[in-house]
Amino acid sequence: MLIWQKDYKFEYSFIESGFQYLNIQIMNTNFEFSHLRVAREQLGLTQKEAANASGISQRDISQLESGLKKFFPLEYILFLNINNVNLNILFSNNLNIQNLIQNRLGSIRSLNPANIHFDYSIFKKARENAGFTQKQASDRSGLSQRDISQLEAGLKKFIPFQFINYLILIKADLNEVFKYSTSASPINASGAMDSKLPEKKPDFPVKNKAPENSLFDTTPAIGK
Repeated sequence: MLIWQKDYKFEYSFIESGFQYLNIQIMNTNFEFSHLRVAREQLGLTQKEAANASGISQRDISQLESGLKKFFPLEYILFLNINNVNLNILFSNNLNIQNLIQNRLGSIRSLNPANIHFDYSIFKKARENAGFTQKQASDRSGLSQRDISQLEAGLKKFIPFQFINYLILIKADLNEVFKYSTSASPINASGAMDSKLPEKKPDFPVKNKAPENSLFDTTPAIGK
């Protein structure tokens, strides 16, 4: 089991969930995974509803919120993003609940993981904009250079918190980094969907504390 600490340095190699950690310098990498529960509740969703709308399992959401998983399914990050959860605030040290949800929606947008087209090269662009090589990104994230390369190539579908923390370190806008389109419904120049392929909808009515979030939209708006 991996225990994260602040301002603690150690050097050795180990492998967890397919990621290799090398020469780790842990600096302010604590993350309150309960922030994920706050975000879900701010959207007015139960774990089951969030799982059905995002395409990941309820068990995964439960383990993420309790800190038992340190790797974020990409589709869950994208789900929070398309529902206007401010990822920069969500993953910050101090959670500002008042500004966590940007422009509250009248309904929850669901996504179908099978239709997701995510441009992983955005990770490379963010690194190059910061003037880092993959080796430097490895040194700062605690991940191996091979893992950085595979993340940028789209060969890994789970995003470790260390990588998100590294994106914050290089001042990447997480809301922009984790935008996506659907493979069958590309975004046109105006930001609108070119087709109206229905997204996966929940198989139960939503009942929660936020009545304005009680219906699931069939067409996620990708642009802000």
